Amino acid sequence: MVKIRPSFKLLIVLSIGILDGLARQSPPQGGQELTLEVKPTRSVYARNDLVELDLTLRNVGKQPQVVARRLSLGMRIELKISDSLGKPLRRCGRISDELSVFTANYRTLAPGESVRTRLVFLVTIQKTRLRGGYVFETVGKYKIEAAYYLPLPEREYEKVFPGIRVIRGPVQADPVRIDLK
Repeated sequence: MVKIRPSFKLLIVLSIGILDGLARQSPPQGGQELTLEVKPTRSVYARNDLVELDLTLRNVGKQPQVVARRLSLGMRIELKISDSLGKPLRRCGRISDELSVFTANYRTLAPGESVRTRLVFLVTIQKTRLRGGYVFETVGKYKIEAAYYLPLPEREYEKVFPGIRVIRGPVQADPVRIDLK
């Protein structure tokens, strides 16, 4: 067994404390420089209603951020909807959007600026051919979790936006709840 003198123990403890402090002072990781807020326009829906969610993506960092100009469902916004037992709902329709970086599809947010959109999808009890619906199997309470993300690798965005930070995400919103009556 190796004996450590008391002065070395103090040095090790101080070093760990300093490293821990440096880790807390480092810049935010991932999407912490962006926040996503989701608010349903109402809390109760009926069958065949359109659910409307207001989304706000905000730059809470200290540097400009490149973000998607449109917060579209499926390519930049992912929704996970689950019933009161945690069972996920199926999405109907296809997702179609561009898979290349065109500067017109993005914008730079200064610190404090935001992008807003309203997502609309149908509450249906059976599978439908509509573009943006979810299959709700029964009446009850549902949880909606949303995340913002960019689908392409970071190097694709760096080519088009050199020197400007692009956060690919995911940037998670706090879950919201709705009732289906």
